Amino acid sequence: MTSQEIYTTAMAGKLDNWVPACGGDEQPFTFNGVRWLYVYNPAQHLHGYLNLDTDVVNTDRDFHPALGC
Repeated sequence: MTSQEIYTTAMAGKLDNWVPACGGDEQPFTFNGVRWLYVYNPAQHLHGYLNLDTDVVNTDRDFHPALGC
């Protein structure tokens, strides 16, 4: 299943899953040696940043890896 299909399925079912944001098109990026992915949770209506090395999502509204917040 592609990331776009995962996103579409999650949105249709309002699943409580973190999926790649931007319609499933979001791509991982590295900042300060940490790999991140911008994600969305349809059930909670939240965006966040998934640390791909620890599998922890940061949902703080003011958090952005590049800002060091």
